[in-house]
Amino acid sequence: MKLEKQVPALKYSKKLQELGVKQESHFRWGKNEKGVWEVRFFRNTKDIYGLLSAFTVAELGEKLAKAFNQLPGIMIMNPKGKFKKLWTAITGFDNEAENRAKMLIYLIENKLIKKEK
Repeated sequence: MKLEKQVPALKYSKKLQELGVKQESHFRWGKNEKGVWEVRFFRNTKDIYGLLSAFTVAELGEKLAKAFNQLPGIMIMNPKGKFKKLWTAITGFDNEAENRAKMLIYLIENKLIKKEK
C-alpha cells in the first residue's frame, strides 16, 4: 500500500495545522523538486518549517484518545459528518487515517475539545 494511503489526504493535514494541532509526526507532506506534494519520512518530529505533518493512523489514534477523555460521553461520526451518541463504527472516507483526521477536525472546530498545548 502506498504511504499516501496510510495518512490523511493533504487537505486534512493542512486543516489540522490551521487548527493548531502540533506538527509532530515522522511523516511530512512537502513539495518535491518538481513542486508536487508527497509524503516523506523525517527522524525529527519537531516542527519543520514549510512541512505539514502527515499523521499516521496510530498518531491520530493517540490524539483522539486524549480528545475523547475530554468528552462527557463517547460519540460517533457517520459518513455525512454528523455525530451521534454511542460508538458503532467510523466509515465513509477514503482511509482510516482520514476517518480519524476528520473526527479530530470536527471536535476542534466545534469546540468540543481543547486545542493541544
